[in-house]
Amino acid sequence: MPNYRLSFIFEAGQAGWSEQWYLSASGDPSSIPERVLTPQFLGGFLGPRAAGVYFMAMRVNDADVPRRSFLAIKNINCKNYSLSVDPLGEEPPVAALGYVLTAGSRKRSVMVRGLVDASIARDVSDMLAPTGEIVKQLAAYAQAIIGAQLCVRVLSPPAGNNPDRSVVSFAPKQGDPGSTTVTYNDFNPINPTQPVIFHGISQTTLPGYSGPLPAFNVTPTSFDVPIAWRSPAVVLPMRNTTVRNAQYTLDPVAGIWWEDMRTKKVGRPILLSRGRRSGVRYRSR
Repeated sequence: MPNYRLSFIFEAGQAGWSEQWYLSASGDPSSIPERVLTPQFLGGFLGPRAAGVYFMAMRVNDADVPRRSFLAIKNINCKNYSLSVDPLGEEPPVAALGYVLTAGSRKRSVMVRGLVDASIARDVSDMLAPTGEIVKQLAAYAQAIIGAQLCVRVLSPPAGNNPDRSVVSFAPKQGDPGSTTVTYNDFNPINPTQPVIFHGISQTTLPGYSGPLPAFNVTPTSFDVPIAWRSPAVVLPMRNTTVRNAQYTLDPVAGIWWEDMRTKKVGRPILLSRGRRSGVRYRSR
C-alpha cells in the first residue's frame, strides 16, 4: 500500500505556508483529496482558522516516488467553517504549539497556524487557559486528523536487514572536493537505492552530515555522500560512529495535546521560541 505525503497549502494576506501529514492508502494520488477532504474533515481542520486564511490547495506526493504526485486546487476561505472575524484579511499572528502522540507511543511536534488571538483565553500568568472557543476548535481539529487516519513519518530503528554499520573513516572523494567517501565495515552492504543516516558524529567538528543523505558509488565497503570536504586532514578515522539506511514507517495519530500559543508571526526557522515569555526552544516540523 503506497505511503503518501499530504501538503495542505494556506495563504493569508502576503504570507503562505503548508502543513504536512502522511497517509497510507491504496489508490492513485488523484483519488486521495476526495477521500480526505470530506465536509467533516474540513469542518474540524479549518475551524480554528481566521476568516482571512485561505486553504489554497492540497498536494499529494508518493513518499517513495516523489514524482508520482497530484495537486488539487481548492481556494477555500476558512470563514466558511469558522466564526472568527478578520475583515482585513491579513495573516493572523497566532499559531498553536503542541505535540502528537502516535499509536506507537511516539511524540512529534505540531504547529497549527492562522488562529486569532482574540479567541484565546489566558490566565493571569499569560499562559493558555483550558477554556474558550479556541480549545473546542483545536479539539475538533485533532478529531479531524484522527478520523482521517493521518499519520506522522518516523525513522525505523535498526533491524536485521538494516543494522547500524560501523564507520571506519571519512576521506575526500578523489577528483570531487564536493563529496566525501565513507568507509564502513559490515557484512550487510548499504542499499544504494535508499538514503543513509549517520549517528555519533559531532555537528561542531563535522557539520553537514546530519539527517538523511543520498549515497552513490556504493560498494560493499564504501560509498560517497554529497558533502564538501572541509577538514585539513587527508583521512579522518571515525570512532563510535555508525551508519544505516534511512528507512521510514508511518505511525497513526492517536491524540494531539496543545501546550501554548505563539503570538508573533511565524516564519520558517528550524528553532522557534515557545510561548511569549518562555525560554524553551521549540523544533518545528
